[in-house]
Amino acid sequence: MRARGILLLILGLGIILGTGLYAASFNFVTQQPAPISPGAPPPSPVPVGDSNIQITAPLPGVVISSPVAVSGKALGSYYFEATFPVKVLDGDGTVLGQGQAWAQSEWTVPGSVPFAGSIMFTKPKFAIGTIVFQNDNPSGDPARSKQFELQVRFKENTTAVDNVTGIVLLGPTCPVERIPPDPQCAPKPYTGAIVEVWTDVQRKHLLIPDTEIAKSTADNNGAFSFTLYPDYYRLIVYQEGKPYPRCEEKQITVASGVPQNVTMNCDTGIR
Repeated sequence: MRARGILLLILGLGIILGTGLYAASFNFVTQQPAPISPGAPPPSPVPVGDSNIQITAPLPGVVISSPVAVSGKALGSYYFEATFPVKVLDGDGTVLGQGQAWAQSEWTVPGSVPFAGSIMFTKPKFAIGTIVFQNDNPSGDPARSKQFELQVRFKENTTAVDNVTGIVLLGPTCPVERIPPDPQCAPKPYTGAIVEVWTDVQRKHLLIPDTEIAKSTADNNGAFSFTLYPDYYRLIVYQEGKPYPRCEEKQITVASGVPQNVTMNCDTGIR
């Protein structure tokens, strides 16, 4: 009985060893993704646009310099004599440059026709601008006019500069104003005031929705400062849901190389 057990054990070990040798005789290779060729084209960008035009270059928010290459597809009705106008606008709507996009195939056909062009433009004042793609409308009829606006950033103004400083003041500080004014009743610094920077919804050429850009806490002298790109902004003082102090809102225009100092007055409610 004991001899039979030993025989079975030896037989089991032999089966296990044989199976291992059989598996080892195969060359198992883990499947790896095929390498991407350095010369392979990048994935196609997702175009933006509307039912009349689709733009593949440049894409929204990219940094551009002059000349800027434009490309995409537009309906044949967008063209006239195989072209349509393209403009580059500064942040305030000033035209920096204009040119034409050219059809890359027969334009008098149904459906979309590819286009390409290169637009030269002068140095901008602001960091954010717009490329306007307009249909060629020889009739001059406003009802037939179409356009698509694409927000971009300018390479010349992508460096933010610390050119906005200011002070927040509280006043009146006495219940009765005196003549001549009492120095003890002069406006006082609003220490700890939270000053916020927002996009200016009243800007001439609105490119982005009303958005908080930055915030700063006024020091013991009521002073604050910001590092901002050239553009239009609103400065407000956070109120925390309280009726007072009630602070004024300031609209500012930040331009390259033009420092600004802003005074924001807050009404204490003292009468």
